[in-house]
Amino acid sequence: MHDQTEGSGQAPLLGVPGEMMRKTVLAALLVASTLTAYAAQGGLVHPFEQEARAASKNPIDALVRSSLEEHGIEPAPLCSDEVFVRRVYLDVIGTIPAPGEVIRFLKDRRPGKRARLIDSLLEREEFAHIVEFILERMLASIIEAEKNAGIKAQDLDFVLTTGGTCLVPAVQTMLKQRFGAEKLRSRDTFTSVATGLAVVAQHAF
Repeated sequence: MHDQTEGSGQAPLLGVPGEMMRKTVLAALLVASTLTAYAAQGGLVHPFEQEARAASKNPIDALVRSSLEEHGIEPAPLCSDEVFVRRVYLDVIGTIPAPGEVIRFLKDRRPGKRARLIDSLLEREEFAHIVEFILERMLASIIEAEKNAGIKAQDLDFVLTTGGTCLVPAVQTMLKQRFGAEKLRSRDTFTSVATGLAVVAQHAF
C-alpha cells in the first residue's frame, strides 16, 4: 500500500510539515546538548537548587502563599537556572531559547537576572503576537467605555495606569496609540482604587 506521506513533506499522523518538525527537533536537541555541556563543566545540575522557599516579593506572591498554606499545599523549592530558562521562554513567548541565550543567562551572575529575562521576553515580538487577541479585546472594551460615557479619546485630559497589565510593553504601546504618550500617568494600584471608590461614594451619597 502506498504511503500517502511519502514525498509529501509531512510527518505521518501529525500533519506537520517534515521540515518544520526536523527544525523543531533539532532546536530542542541543541538546547539539550547546551545544557548538558554546561552542566558537565560545573557538575551535576539538580532541577531544584535549594530547599529554601522563594520569598514573597509582591502582594500577589503573598496572597498565593497564604492560599497555599490555607489549603495545606507545600510550595515547590526554587528551580535551577537551567530549568528556569527553558520554562520562562516556553511560558512567555512559546518557544525554547537558542543555545546562545541559554549560555548567556547561565553565565550571568548578577542579582535579579531572572526578573530581567522576563522583562526582556515581554518586549519580544513573539509575546506581542501571542497576546494580540487580548489586546484587541482590551481596545474594544476601552472604545465601548468611551461610547457609553459619551466621550472620545481626545477629550480626556489624562489616563491613569495602575501597574500590572499596564506595565506590559505591548499594552503600553496600545494605550499610547489610543490616547497619546503624554496623557498616560502611572499611579500606585492601592491609591488609584481607593481614590476611585471615594469618587463613586461621593456621587452616590
